[in-house]
Amino acid sequence: MISLNGKVVMITGALGGLGQTVTESFSQAGAKVVVVGRELPKKLPEGLLGISADVTDEAEVQRLMKEAVQKTTGIDCLVNLVGGFAMGRLAETEMST
Repeated sequence: MISLNGKVVMITGALGGLGQTVTESFSQAGAKVVVVGRELPKKLPEGLLGISADVTDEAEVQRLMKEAVQKTTGIDCLVNLVGGFAMGRLAETEMST
């Protein structure tokens, strides 16, 4: 596996079935992992930064990003494991999608 030392990875849906495996893989590769969920456990495994947010709410996403950037060096990678899929260019996707 490649080294991700010094990189910050944000994972939405990090506590679901797939999310737990993905979170562990990034963590083992050396990344600082920001886990995002509507409800987070009171205690997360060591090395994980948890931020509670509803990613279906635009205001919550803006708050999430602001908080994540304040608590880290910035986000290098986003892994979005929640929601559905709408075909198209990410930059042209509406928040309501």
